[in-house]
Amino acid sequence: MLGPLNLYAVKELYRETFDISEEMAVSLAKLTKGYSFAFQVLGYLFWRQGGKEMSDEELCRDILPGYDQYLEEYCYEKIWAEVHVSDRKVLTAMTKQKDPTIASVRTALGMSPQLFYKYKKRLLLKGIILEESGKLRFALPRFEEYILRRELFYET
Repeated sequence: MLGPLNLYAVKELYRETFDISEEMAVSLAKLTKGYSFAFQVLGYLFWRQGGKEMSDEELCRDILPGYDQYLEEYCYEKIWAEVHVSDRKVLTAMTKQKDPTIASVRTALGMSPQLFYKYKKRLLLKGIILEESGKLRFALPRFEEYILRRELFYET
């Protein structure tokens, strides 16, 4: 398993490749969360749109739908299929909270600390989530949005 790419390096590559502003390059780099496939896909989609400066509104309208589709079709469906059903419950519970913490997600699921630790550890090892100072967050770019979209069409 590879760790995330350096976001500063991602930003610089986008800035140099497309000759865009620092702010635009930072916005694009943040969208990747350092995930190498996301870096490639987002760069491709940005290039297809002309590789020029765009507003956040244009980025959301013109780039994100395709970005989400690529991530879903080529990565997230496979990741989701390989995640244990109990781990899926943890991930879904994380999407229900604005600022998920270990305690809040565990409580929402009614799990003991020992049981929750088992699921959290598995998700951390798979690189799906990150833990910092008792807070949980998604390691994969727009994976939370993917889970929320799944809920519209499938049972999680």
